[in-house]
Amino acid sequence: MRERLNQLVLLLAAVVFAWVGLMGLSAPTTIAASIDMGLGSASAHNEVRANYGGMHLGMCCLLIAGAFSEAARRPATILLTVFTGGLVLGRLLSLAADGLPNAFVFQLLVLEATTAACGASLLLTPRD
Repeated sequence: MRERLNQLVLLLAAVVFAWVGLMGLSAPTTIAASIDMGLGSASAHNEVRANYGGMHLGMCCLLIAGAFSEAARRPATILLTVFTGGLVLGRLLSLAADGLPNAFVFQLLVLEATTAACGASLLLTPRD
């Protein structure tokens, strides 16, 4: 049961990472606008395409590998948990330092915290 749940979490996360990655590559201005960030230069577009596009698609590939390969499942779950946990840490520090973000960014915080908690739970639950 736990292994099937682990696969499901990895696949759902892969879908989200794929969506963000494709949006980051094809529509960096849309991604930036949703977080109240302007892209005023080629360097800014490059950074969004690399981080929101390429990095997220790379994560998607690793998550898919983990969903379908028993040998890659635990490392992929660790990666997902640490990655989303790091995002949560950064967002919480920003809340303390910078104040409340817009609703979209707050929704990201909730999604990332939920994902990190699911990953941690899967890692701490004994295997089938």
